[in-house]
Amino acid sequence: MNHQMLVNKFNKVYQEIIDRIEMIEFKNEYSKFSLFLEKETYEMFNNLKSYVYEQKKIIMDLEDGYRSPENSQKLYDEYKELYGVEYAQKYVALPYTSEHNIGLACDYVIKKDGIYIENSLDYELLDESIFINSIAHEFGFIVRYPKGKEEITGYNYEPWHLRYVGVELATYLFLNNLTLEERFDLEHLLLADPILNYEKYNSYIEIILNKSSNNKKIYQIKEEKELGKTNFDYSIRHFRVGIGQKHIIVNGNTHGCEIITASFVLELMNKIAEQDSMFEHILNEITIHFIPLLNPEGFIISTSAIDYVFKGKNDKEKLDIMIEYLENAKKDDVNINTEKNKNQKLHRKTFENCTPDCISDEHRNLRENIRKLIKDYNLPSSILGTWSANGMGVDLNKNHPFNFDFYKKDREENPYPQFDRNDDIDRSKPGPIGYIGDSLDSNDSIENKLFLQFIERLHSDTLGIFLYHSVGGMIFAEVNKELPRTEESIYNTNEAAKEYSHYTSYKIINEVPIMAFNGYLRSKYNAISVLLIELSRIRANPIGTFSNPYNYKYTIHTNCEAFAKTSEKMLRLFKENL
Repeated sequence: MNHQMLVNKFNKVYQEIIDRIEMIEFKNEYSKFSLFLEKETYEMFNNLKSYVYEQKKIIMDLEDGYRSPENSQKLYDEYKELYGVEYAQKYVALPYTSEHNIGLACDYVIKKDGIYIENSLDYELLDESIFINSIAHEFGFIVRYPKGKEEITGYNYEPWHLRYVGVELATYLFLNNLTLEERFDLEHLLLADPILNYEKYNSYIEIILNKSSNNKKIYQIKEEKELGKTNFDYSIRHFRVGIGQKHIIVNGNTHGCEIITASFVLELMNKIAEQDSMFEHILNEITIHFIPLLNPEGFIISTSAIDYVFKGKNDKEKLDIMIEYLENAKKDDVNINTEKNKNQKLHRKTFENCTPDCISDEHRNLRENIRKLIKDYNLPSSILGTWSANGMGVDLNKNHPFNFDFYKKDREENPYPQFDRNDDIDRSKPGPIGYIGDSLDSNDSIENKLFLQFIERLHSDTLGIFLYHSVGGMIFAEVNKELPRTEESIYNTNEAAKEYSHYTSYKIINEVPIMAFNGYLRSKYNAISVLLIELSRIRANPIGTFSNPYNYKYTIHTNCEAFAKTSEKMLRLFKENL
C-alpha cells in the first residue's frame, strides 16, 4: 500500500487501486454503523487514540474513515442540495477524488464532559484538538486541509480531518508547514518553466550533460550517435548512462503535443546527473538509453503555437490560460457526439489566432509543409497547439507493421472517431492526429523506422522499454491474446506494471486493442517488458497537464521513483529466470 499517494481534484484514484487496499472493519462508541480503515492506518489511529488518553485523558474516536465512491457521490449531492454547489465543492470531494475512498483519511470527534462534540471549525479552539493535531505526525498523521492552504488543497480548513502518510513524511510535512500537494516544493527540479520549446529543450540537454560530466562517479550521461534525421532534418538525439550489459530504453514525445513527456525525461536524466541515490543500485548492471524527443517536428509545431499564445504574458496570465484551456477541454469532452461539439471546439479557442506563421523562419521548411497540409486537407489552423503527428502529418503511434493494411482500411471506412474531442478531424488523411500513413515503405514516418532499427540492435539484451505518453494516469501492460507471448514474458511485464503502479497509483490496463506502437513492440520482441505510461491524470494536451503546478511536481517525482524501482524489478526478474 502506498500511504503517500496523492488523491485530490486533479489526481483521481481508480477502483482497481481501491480494490487492492486491505481494510479493517470495526465499531466504536460514537458510530452506530461499522467503520473501515486501511489496515496500517487503523493500527496507528488506535495508537494515537491511546496516547492522547494516556497523556491528557482526551477521549477521541472516529466519525468517518473509508467511504465508498457511491457514498461520496451521495454525500456530495446532499451538501449540494442543502448548501449549493460552491459550498459542496469546498467541503466534499467527488467520487474517486476523496481520500476517504482509499481508507487513509480519519475524521475524528472528541468526547468532552460525557458528550461527543460534533466536528466543526470550533475544533480550532479546543485544547484537545490543538494537542491532537500537534502530535499527530508522531503517529504518521497530518492535518490534511490546514488553515491558510485552501488555494493549494482546494478545500476549506478542516481541523478534524487527519490523513495517514507514515511517520517520516508526516514529520517532514509538519516541521516544514507543507501540505501533501507541496511535498516536493523543497526539492529541486531542473526546469524552471516546464513548458519547453525546441530551443529550451536543447539548452537544458547541455545543462544536464555538463552537470553529469562534472560528477566524480563513473555513471555519467553521455550523448551517443543520433538515431538519424527526420524528414525536415532534425536530429533524434540519443543519450545513455550506466555500464551494465542489460539495457532499458526510455522514449518520450512520440506525439508532438505531449510536451510533458519530454519534460519528464529531462527531469529523469537530471536526477541521474545529480547522482540521486535511487539509481545507485542499477547503473552498474543496466545501461539506460534516453530518446527524449522522438518526434521533434510535432514538438516544434505544438510549442510554436504555445509560444505565440504565451508571448508577453506573465506567469499568472499563463496559468490562467492553462486553467481556462483545461476547463474548455472538459466541456468539449462532455459534449462529445453532440451537435454542440460539432459546431464548437471550446479548447481550440486558446489557439484560434495561431497560423503556420507562428512557426519561426528557423523552421521554414517544416512551416511551409504544415501550411500546405492545412490548405490541402482543409484543416483548422487552431489545431496547431494539439498537433500530435510529425511534420508529414503521420501519427507515429499508429504507424507500424502489425496489421497495417487492416487498420489503414478501417481509417478509410471510419475517418471520424467517436468519443474524441477532435472528432471533426479526418484521420484517413495526413493531419494533426490519427493518420496511419500511406504505406510502410514510405519515409513519411522515418522516426519510427529509425527507432525500430535502434531497438533491433539492442533487443537481445534489453529488459524493458518505457514509452511515455501524457494523459490518463495509466499503465498499458499486456494486450490481447493475438500476441505470441510466453507465460514468462506476460508474468514479467505484469509484475513490472504492478511495481510501477505501486509508486504512482496508476491504473493497469490489459486486454486492449493492439493498434498502438507498444502493442507492435510486444508482438515483435517477446522477451522485452514494454510499458506505455500515461503520465498525467489531467487530460488536456498540450498545456492542461501543467495547469496545476503541485500536480505537475508530484507527477514528475513519483514517476522518477517508479521508473527507478521498476527498472530494479526488471533486473531482479531477469536474474530469477536465469
